[in-house]
Order: sequence, then structure tokens, then C-alpha cells
Amino acid sequence: MFMSPKAYSRDEQERILKTKSYLLNHLHCPLRLSDLTRHAAMGEQRFKDGFRLLLGYTPGDYLHQARMRTARALLRHTDRPIKEIAALCGYQHYKNFLTAYRRFFGETAGASRP
Repeated sequence: MFMSPKAYSRDEQERILKTKSYLLNHLHCPLRLSDLTRHAAMGEQRFKDGFRLLLGYTPGDYLHQARMRTARALLRHTDRPIKEIAALCGYQHYKNFLTAYRRFFGETAGASRP
């Protein structure tokens, strides 16, 4: 079922967008959907549907993309160790980060260095 943004009040839209900002400012944290819905003060399904409607991605996909793009920027523009970048992007396990990065970009994290 297609819903227009009008199906969400201005207040709900603002809460979703503020939660997006919260997500971007907490990439290093192990965020769960329950953390985001609590921050938005919305039910889980309402939040997920509204997030996708307003931003074009599920909250999980948006979080993953934001973490990967941040990692790539840090790899290209800093000399921080890859393990540190993995932690800054919310990965507790370095090998999981390496696998996710390779799947997302089609190259290793090390190959992204200038």
C-alpha cells in the first residue's frame, strides 16, 4: 500500500528527520531499531514505514550506507588505522567491517586508501 508523506503529520515527519540526524551522529554506537523508535517516540511499524517513505530507505539500510560512506571518507582522507575506522563506524568486530566494506564497495578497505 502506497502512502503519501501527507499520511504523516508535520510533527511525525520532523521526529523522523531528527531521528535520522541522531542516527548519523551515533554511527559508532550499536544502534537498534528500538533505540530509533524510542528517540522518535513512535511505534516500530509507523516509524519504519515513515522513514522509508521520507528517506527512501529502511532505517537499517540507511544506517549501513551511512556507516560505509563514512568509513570510505575516513579511509580516503585520514591516516587512521582501519581497525579504528571500523570502531568509529559501529563495528565491534574488525573482520565483520572488512567483509561488509568489501561487499558494499566491491573492493577492500585497504584498496580505498589513496
